[in-house]
Amino acid sequence: GPFIPLLLHRLTEALDPSDQDLYPMGHLVNFFIFAFGVACFYVLCLIQFRSWGWALFGSAMLVLSPRIFSHGFVNLKDGPFLSLFVANILLLVLYLEKRKLYLLALMGVATGLLIDVRVLGGIVGVFALAAMIADPQGRQWKKLVSHFAMYASVAGAIAIALWPFLWPDPVGRLIETIRVMGDFREGAQVVVYLGQVVRTTEMPWHYLPVWIAISTPIAYLALFVFGAVRLAVQHPLQLFRTRSIDRHFYLYGLWVLLVPLAAIVRGAPLYDEWRQVNFIYPGMLLFAVWGARWIYSFLEPRLAAARSALAFLLVASLAWSGVIMVRLHPYQAMYFNALAGGLDGAEKRFELDYWGLSYKDGIEYLLKENPGRRLEVRTCTFPALPNAELFSDGDRINFATANPEFFICAPREWMLRPYNRDEMFSQFVTVYTVSRNGGTFLWVKDMTRTTEGT
Repeated sequence: GPFIPLLLHRLTEALDPSDQDLYPMGHLVNFFIFAFGVACFYVLCLIQFRSWGWALFGSAMLVLSPRIFSHGFVNLKDGPFLSLFVANILLLVLYLEKRKLYLLALMGVATGLLIDVRVLGGIVGVFALAAMIADPQGRQWKKLVSHFAMYASVAGAIAIALWPFLWPDPVGRLIETIRVMGDFREGAQVVVYLGQVVRTTEMPWHYLPVWIAISTPIAYLALFVFGAVRLAVQHPLQLFRTRSIDRHFYLYGLWVLLVPLAAIVRGAPLYDEWRQVNFIYPGMLLFAVWGARWIYSFLEPRLAAARSALAFLLVASLAWSGVIMVRLHPYQAMYFNALAGGLDGAEKRFELDYWGLSYKDGIEYLLKENPGRRLEVRTCTFPALPNAELFSDGDRINFATANPEFFICAPREWMLRPYNRDEMFSQFVTVYTVSRNGGTFLWVKDMTRTTEGT
C-alpha cells in the first residue's frame, strides 16, 4: 500500500520542495507513528487492566523490545502496520465496551489506512465481525449488521480513496493485490535458518515460533507463556459468557494466533526474521501483562516481601532490556536472547543485518579516513549504495569499479555459503568492523594490502 510513501512525499514537499532526500523524514515520521502506536497500546492496557501502573508496564515492554524499537524508526512498512493495528484493536475494544457508532466509524478510517499500508490489514475486519457476533452484548442482529456494514463501507472508501492503483477497478485490483501478496516472491529467495540455507518457499513450520522465541526478551516471553496458559485453563467459557473485561482476551488470542497459523498452514513465503507478522507482538504483551498481574495479585494477600521482589524483578527486566538496547544502538535489530546464544551464538545460524544498516558506519569510516579523494569500492550487497547517499560527499565512492581499493560487506549469511566465511577475502587486511555483543556484521578490507605484506 502507498499510504506511508505518499505521506512522506507530501511532508517533504511541503517542508522543503527542493529536498529530494526522503531518508531523514522517513525515519522521523516512522518514529512518530511508532510513538502513536505506543500511546494507543497504553490506552488499550489502561482499559483492559484498569490500572495506569500495569498500562505503563505494558507500554514500557513495547518500547523496550529491541527489535520492535528498531522497526519503529527504520521499517516503513511493518512498523506503521503494527502501530495502526494497535489503533484498530483499541477502537474495536472501545466500541465493544461503549457501543457508540462513532467509534466504529473511526475504526473504519483506521482500517482503511491499515489496508493502505499492507493489504493484510483487511484481516482486522474479520476480527471486528467475530468480536461483534461473539460478544454477549452483540446479539441484536439487525443492529449488528447495520453497524458492520457502516464500518466496512468507511474502511473500503478510505482504502480506495488513498490508493490510486485501485481507482480504475477497485474490486479487481484489490483481488489481484491479495493474490500477489498471498504468494509474495520478492525479497530474499533463501535465508539461513538454524545454520542451514533454506528456500523461503520451503520454510519448516517452526520458523516463526523459533524466531519469536530467540528475538524476544526472555522475561517477556516467560510472562506471555504463563499468561496464555493461565487464561486457557481459567474457566474460558465463563469468561466468554460474561461482561468481564477479560472476555476481550479471546480477541487478543485471535490477534496473536490467526495470521501466524495461517502462514504456517499455507506455507506462505517468509524471510527477514518475523517482521512480516510482528504486529502480533502487542497482543502477546497483553497476555504477558495479564500473567504478571495475576502473579502479583496472587502474592498480594500472602507475602508482602515476595510481592515486592516480583515488582523489583519486573522493573529489572525492563531496565536490562534498556541496557541491551543502549549497547546495541543503533543496531537493536540485531538483538538475540540467550536462547540463541546472544548475537555471538546467532552469527552464523540466523540472518543478521539484512537491512544493511551497518553500511552507514563503514562508509563513514572510508570517507573520513580518505578525505578529498575518489574511492574505488567493492560491495557485496545493494544497501551500501543508498547508505552512501546519506553523506554529502558520498559520490566520492565509485561502486561500479573493476579495480577496487576497498571491500565493504554486511553479508547476508546465505550469500557466503559457497565459501568459507572466515576465509573469504582473508588475505586482505581488515581495517574496520562493526561489532556488537560479540557478533560482527560488517567489515571493511583494504584490497591493496594483504596479511602477507604483498
